[in-house]
Amino acid sequence: MFKYSKVDKVLEQKLNLYINKDEYILVSDYIEYNEIKYKEILFNKKNLLSEEVKGITYIDECNNIIRDENIQKSLVRLFYYYEIFFCLDKKSNIFKALRNEEDLCKENKDIELSMKALEFLQKEKIQNTEKVKNILLELPNLRKRTNDLLKEMKSIIENVANEEDFISEEISKKVYKIYKEILRLNFKNIKLIYSEINYYDDIKKSINKKRKYFSIRFNKKISEPLFKLEYQINYFKKLLKTYNEILY
Repeated sequence: MFKYSKVDKVLEQKLNLYINKDEYILVSDYIEYNEIKYKEILFNKKNLLSEEVKGITYIDECNNIIRDENIQKSLVRLFYYYEIFFCLDKKSNIFKALRNEEDLCKENKDIELSMKALEFLQKEKIQNTEKVKNILLELPNLRKRTNDLLKEMKSIIENVANEEDFISEEISKKVYKIYKEILRLNFKNIKLIYSEINYYDDIKKSINKKRKYFSIRFNKKISEPLFKLEYQINYFKKLLKTYNEILY
């Protein structure tokens, strides 16, 4: 969809003054901003093991370099989002988080097993299991809503790829609106998991203690749910560590 390619000879000559030794330049597809089309120019340098962007500039349809700082700031922001949304072959693109039905079914099954483990621990008089269970009950719906929005966004982008030769401002706004809702749901998911952070360690200790019993270790009906619950708790803790600066 949205891609960067080698520049033609005319543009290369125009930009030649700005190219340092061992650098090469790539040019993006057009995007539209305030009814004017722009391209992003990347000045790249290839190292032994990687490539590094050493500089960025922007040009209009007439290959004029954009020097207005306000327009530059807007274009930096727009091209950042375009790379996330429209560069489908990039490792950082948002659709890496898209789950297929098989993935969602597996996750839901793991949650069901985790809830069985919590019910078992509750019968064993382990405290606060109900609070963690309430989190697990809400997660599938949040994940499905997020996944549906990702599907909707991807469908819009693929349609643009088939029908348009540039990314319009109207499409950008439409996609960004969905993106904001995805971020909102994601933050809601994080806050939900964070809400019972004080109980995860105690429940994990109870899991490890129970699994030492011979009668439980070789009883798959109990050991498998306990394993899944431990996995969920480890996932929660890892996720909260990632978002540590936002939450604390």
